[in-house]
Amino acid sequence: MRLSQADLAARMQVNGVTIEREAISKIETGDRFVTDYELLTFAKVFGVSLEWLTEQTHNTTRTEKALQ
Repeated sequence: MRLSQADLAARMQVNGVTIEREAISKIETGDRFVTDYELLTFAKVFGVSLEWLTEQTHNTTRTEKALQ
């Protein structure tokens, strides 16, 4: 699934998590941590499990890859 940062922020907000595009950008670059409730909502928005999202692959989590 390919989403712009603005589209992802909108989907997160529809699911009850207010997050700005700038915050998503900082998560992508590693300048901001993801909270537990944000992680749950990212999994829901992307249609994947928490386990899949947090699994380490070659020094990068799937969350970081999904957000790129």
